[in-house]
Amino acid sequence: MKVCMISRLYPPRTGGPASITSLLSKELVRRGVKVYVVTQHVSRTKFYEAKDGVEIYRAPSLRIPGISEYNTFSLLCGAISLALVALYVLKKHGIDIVHIQDVSMAAMAGLLLTFLFKRVFVFKYGGDLVFEYVTLKKSKESWGFSFGVEKAWEISDLSVKILYQIQKQYTKCFDYLLPDSCYGAKLLQKMGAHENKIKVVLNGIDVETFSPVADNTLIKKKLNLQGPIILTAARLIPLKGIDYLIKTVPFVLERFPKATLLIVGDGPERTKLMKLAQSLGLNDSVFIIGDVAHDEMKYFLASADIFVLPSFFETIPNALLEAMSMGKPVIASNVGGLAEVIKDRETGILVPPGDTAAIKEAIMEILSNKDLAEFLGANARSFVTKNHAWKDFVSRIVDLYSHCVEKAREDLYCHSTSKKLSGFG
Repeated sequence: MKVCMISRLYPPRTGGPASITSLLSKELVRRGVKVYVVTQHVSRTKFYEAKDGVEIYRAPSLRIPGISEYNTFSLLCGAISLALVALYVLKKHGIDIVHIQDVSMAAMAGLLLTFLFKRVFVFKYGGDLVFEYVTLKKSKESWGFSFGVEKAWEISDLSVKILYQIQKQYTKCFDYLLPDSCYGAKLLQKMGAHENKIKVVLNGIDVETFSPVADNTLIKKKLNLQGPIILTAARLIPLKGIDYLIKTVPFVLERFPKATLLIVGDGPERTKLMKLAQSLGLNDSVFIIGDVAHDEMKYFLASADIFVLPSFFETIPNALLEAMSMGKPVIASNVGGLAEVIKDRETGILVPPGDTAAIKEAIMEILSNKDLAEFLGANARSFVTKNHAWKDFVSRIVDLYSHCVEKAREDLYCHSTSKKLSGFG
């Protein structure tokens, strides 16, 4: 079996799609699957390399100096570049399955390929193209993050309409749609996806690596931190709501003067968030760490007393599952698929999106109540171990691949038999 993974991000780049694509590719190779990855080129990398049994092809980014990678033009150019390199890989290696790992650039590239090449296309749906665009570009219409994803689809802006139609094409052209939550499955159905195409595949976490026994002193020593640590990890884009979390810190410091907020991640909002922290006099209490390699993330999580995810939209992100697997008490917005993993006051605390007061109160309650923190953390660890173990995730993917290949063979057999029979007519 030969699989081509398409992902905009891949190591040395960081982020959810990068780590999942890398880890999944290596595990599939160990299970006898031949894996090829098509991703964007980054500095100091080659067009082609073979690593850990995975063959990696890096497409030129085609970026214009001075234009952000989040610009619509950059997105389209990147999608075309990925598609061209993927087309080369499909033709050269006789790929059976194309597995698309993100909803923007990689999915657009995959969509182009469906018109050029007959293969089985599998699409992971873990975000929303339109909602992310609207929150980045700030629609001219009277619209707020709290209106939600489906309201974003209805905005009359031309760019939004085009992106929504592109996203709807995913549901028509890709053979299998893999949301990582029941919430994601419902969104796909509302976009017109046939239920037979939708296979919910819960994200998997290496619960042995992301374990409560990890060293919890490394980051504290490195950054010389003494008090409680509040941690978040996300791309620094508006829909993640990091600014609302920063605004809670002055209130937390009144009770816990040595508390620190660590923000792991990078993105276009970084400068804005740094200025917000400075304007609140939080230079010594808020640190934006930037991107962190996946194998280092466990040390940041181990150091944390609380993990907070104040997003306005999520399906079920791995960063949250990793924090729960580490036995950390988590606080998250009650949006999207988060309520599927966070049972309020059992496996974490849910708060209304954009509610700084509610976030602050939840942080203060956990920091003030050790028993509650331990109760939430232990339940979170147990939940992830039972429902999101890495080996179970990989097995579900392999089973789906096997089904796809078998079905493709059956279809080919039926087609060839039909042609032979028609010849007797």
